[in-house]
Amino acid sequence: MGVQGQGADAFISTILRFVSLPLLGLCTAFSPPPAALPAGQLLAGSVFSLLSPTVRTFRPPSLAMSAEGKPRALRLDSFAKRQWSAEYKGLVIKMPMEELEAKVNELYWRNPDALQDGYAPFCKHLFVPCFLEGARSEAVPITDDNKALLQSEYQARTEQELPVLVRWFPVGSVEAPPATHLDLILYSREQLIKEAEAMGRDTTEAKDEAPWGLISIKAQLVDYEIPMTPITMLRNALGKEYGGSGVPLEKEKYNKSVEYWSKHAVIA
Repeated sequence: MGVQGQGADAFISTILRFVSLPLLGLCTAFSPPPAALPAGQLLAGSVFSLLSPTVRTFRPPSLAMSAEGKPRALRLDSFAKRQWSAEYKGLVIKMPMEELEAKVNELYWRNPDALQDGYAPFCKHLFVPCFLEGARSEAVPITDDNKALLQSEYQARTEQELPVLVRWFPVGSVEAPPATHLDLILYSREQLIKEAEAMGRDTTEAKDEAPWGLISIKAQLVDYEIPMTPITMLRNALGKEYGGSGVPLEKEKYNKSVEYWSKHAVIA
């Protein structure tokens, strides 16, 4: 190439240094420095990099993933967070909330078909081996020796609920065997939104992308559902605005509940 051609290339290279490089800074396809390429190749590389930027995968912040890289199927609902309070009448949990939520999602993804139907279409149960250290069965038989230890009180689980009469054995008053299983009680996302709206609560949490909210964790000795307490059934039948779910009372299920809970009580 003659001197005149070399001068033209030098001129073009100088122009491209000031014009194409700032544009190339916006792209990721450019790799060699401009001085290392002839002007013609530099121009072609500049055009190619502008037309073929690297495609980056975008994930909205709301789409949280489980530890295994799968979508988060279960989230810890605020109703279940009562169980981290020392004053809770039932299973008090010490495992950090984030750790527990990750654990239950891991267990769910091992077998998503393991969900079992609950008392309504929006309610499911996931029965898993007990992974909570020190957890003991919450329900124990009532006997002639321990029935005098029972305590009762009108309680509301949240500020929006109507208080109802409950009974329990105080912690330490009776012996309870170590729990072998946990009953993870789940409500659908849609149901949690309806209940939050009915009670005038903020729906931000209920509208989380996870399809299921974990509302309660029960420690027990069996891998199937223990009957819901009669008073819980009655409260559910009251309606969402009173802290229930709006599910009508079923006499057969209610009688089964009475049969079980007339002979058992929780430790709290």
